[in-house]
Amino acid sequence: MIRLIFFLFIAIEVKGQFIKIPYDSVSIYYRKSGYIVDSSYKINLHDLENKKRRTALLNEIIESEKLFNKYLNRESLNGLTSKKVIFFHRQYLSYFNTIGERIIEINLINPILKNQRDSSFLKDIEKRYLVGFGGFFDSNVITFMVNLDKRSCSIFKNDQ
Repeated sequence: MIRLIFFLFIAIEVKGQFIKIPYDSVSIYYRKSGYIVDSSYKINLHDLENKKRRTALLNEIIESEKLFNKYLNRESLNGLTSKKVIFFHRQYLSYFNTIGERIIEINLINPILKNQRDSSFLKDIEKRYLVGFGGFFDSNVITFMVNLDKRSCSIFKNDQ
């Protein structure tokens, strides 16, 4: 009985680290699911040592989507357009950079998988921040960084 209670507690804690965004507040930007990564969520494979994690607010998510869409409309990104990414899932990771600016990373996750064995990744988007390289990540995940204070957007690179 104690083991069952412990398992239930862990499952609730993990779920609590991702906040599902209400569809009606973001439906003009995308049609799939969106999750805010809570600041308490631990990320092992991500360079966040010099950055203070935070939990993004809904109005900041909406602002980051506006900036992101303006960026997509200006830049040529191998056929990636705001009309195509409207059908991608989203994960939002937020932090302050080393000079105190508010950054939101937008993880875009393509729901149309080229390989069915990758379907487990889609099941995990509400409980695991998807970061990696090769295979699934090269084909299905692209990350953009939005600087809310500078009102700028760029494609994420590991050295930023």
